[in-house]
Amino acid sequence: MAIDEEKVDDGILNRKKWDETFPKILFLFKEATKSSGWTKIAGVPIDTTKGDNWRFWPNVLLWKHAMYGAFNEQRVPPYPLLEDTKEHRTNKGILNEIAYVNFNKKLGESRSDNGSIARIASENRNDLSTQIDSIRPTVVYCCRTNFNAYQAIYPDAKIEKLAQDIYVHNQRFIITFYHPSYWAIGRECFYQMLSDILSQPAFISRLKIRATSAA
Repeated sequence: MAIDEEKVDDGILNRKKWDETFPKILFLFKEATKSSGWTKIAGVPIDTTKGDNWRFWPNVLLWKHAMYGAFNEQRVPPYPLLEDTKEHRTNKGILNEIAYVNFNKKLGESRSDNGSIARIASENRNDLSTQIDSIRPTVVYCCRTNFNAYQAIYPDAKIEKLAQDIYVHNQRFIITFYHPSYWAIGRECFYQMLSDILSQPAFISRLKIRATSAA
């Protein structure tokens, strides 16, 4: 997607890592916060030890860890300390294996309400669907309130509800949960709640079928 100086640059953080990794997780959120310094996202790995929001990137990192376990081992590993994650053990806390896309790409509008995000998603559905489809994720992660916006991007799509908070569309899984900046729940509790979602029998069964088919 073409980006100018007034729009956030989002997408794949590191093409080589993205091509090598599985599952390919695309985090889909409302918008970038101009003051945060995280507006140059595409092609720029994220240092999860820095930033003005101590919840956001550490939660993204931990939730990525949970989803990797579910897809590659058909089980979610126990809650790790941040320093025990692969990124901190081998990459100095740098997160570079995901993609990140915002519904709203205009800077300076960092507190959009859910109604405006759904409107923006609908108005820009051709560009957003082209961007998401070109990234070709295995998983799209979005907070529950933004799932309506995802549906606005694909208004004619047949989206299967596989289990609580888990959907399937166009051979990709959609996982809906909290926004990683949400302040009222701690990291470990968040991780366990997501683990419960990812451990649902219908989801694990589908993953096992996929793994067998790919073998």
